[in-house]
Amino acid sequence: WTTTGRTKSCQRARARVSTRASTMIGEGPGMIGRRFFVALTLCVAGTMGFTSTSQTRVGAAFSGITQPHRLTSNRWLALNSGPGVVIEFDMPPPPPKDPDELAYTLGLNMAKQLPPDLKNLLSEDELATCMRGLTDMMLGRATDADAQLRENGDQLNQLLQQRAREQQETAAAAGAELLAAAAAEEGAETTEGGVVVKLIESGTGPFPTAASTVEVHYEGRLADGTVFDSSYSRGETTKFPLNGVIVGWQEGLQKMQEGSSALLTIPSDLGYGAQGAPQGGIPGGATLIFKVELVKVLS
Repeated sequence: WTTTGRTKSCQRARARVSTRASTMIGEGPGMIGRRFFVALTLCVAGTMGFTSTSQTRVGAAFSGITQPHRLTSNRWLALNSGPGVVIEFDMPPPPPKDPDELAYTLGLNMAKQLPPDLKNLLSEDELATCMRGLTDMMLGRATDADAQLRENGDQLNQLLQQRAREQQETAAAAGAELLAAAAAEEGAETTEGGVVVKLIESGTGPFPTAASTVEVHYEGRLADGTVFDSSYSRGETTKFPLNGVIVGWQEGLQKMQEGSSALLTIPSDLGYGAQGAPQGGIPGGATLIFKVELVKVLS
């Protein structure tokens, strides 16, 4: 374990390999043991246990590997490598964290409970003032908080709503320019609903219908180039029924053949509309650009 320098986090692990037969997976116990140490050499786990990547790498080091069990309490991982073969890792608990780091993590968790689009409606200075109000309330220093809420609540709502409308108007103007520019490109086609489809690479397979299930690779971005979703970054394609996604996808993909790739520029009303999808990083009124590879029409 100690020869690679990459396995320090694995040196504290206990490993137990038990076999019922020396001919397991077509090889003797010695080969199983050697493969086991290769798996440890590939280990990139920290003290919290094995990551999903580590599980995959460990599994790949064994012939005939079956689905690994999940981590239990971040402590152990058992892999079934066929009848009679069990590989078990027992990892030590993580070292105690500094309380300040844990308190910061609590703050992150509290922020996740807030409306995700709130960050776009307040400046950094306003957020700092907001945090001061939170601190005063938590420590009992706020003066008659309920009275302040009654007095200022309506104006606060009006301010946030006004800023949200302004952002939507800005997004709509930028989206209109983007759609016009996309439609003016050579070879671009505009669907009846207004999606601009620009073929990047032709395909030879069938066209999907609105009732089809498809397999795709894609990347979605906003008008300013911000990527909000990507199957490429996840390293795997996505499969879904076409009638279960936004209308812009339904119209655009029906213009593509299996094996083709295209850019889809989708107006807001065929995407996520005025409400957007804040949890997914899509503001209200946003025009969306998707690079899509239609890998396969499954049905």
